[in-house]
Amino acid sequence: VMELTIRLLGGVVKRLEVSSDATVGELKQRISQLFGEPPYKQKLSADNGTHISLEDDSRTLSSYGLHSGSVVSLLITNPAGPFQVFVRNEKGQTGTYDVDVNETVDQLQTKIYNKERVPKDQQRLIYNG
Repeated sequence: VMELTIRLLGGVVKRLEVSSDATVGELKQRISQLFGEPPYKQKLSADNGTHISLEDDSRTLSSYGLHSGSVVSLLITNPAGPFQVFVRNEKGQTGTYDVDVNETVDQLQTKIYNKERVPKDQQRLIYNG
């Protein structure tokens, strides 16, 4: 078991005990319980002589050189907001749809159906970006 200090940008500090073979992903789950922020919004880093970004959720904390007493910095991010998707129909006309980053393709297809009246099973979406 190792005790880590989690430091949130802005000064809030909390201590957390994790297994010595815990992964970054497991740490993010524990931090989520502690701070109420989902793992996908968390950016973790540590400093053990050099600055280390803890980016690989499958790696163990010890493989990054963390040990009991290590300080982990936590940055809460806000992923990009809504964006526009341009969809060209079979007649060559382009429709614009506002899509949130958390929406699924199925939800986009529902928007297309509501606007164009093309059933989902007849839609073929191709990313050209």
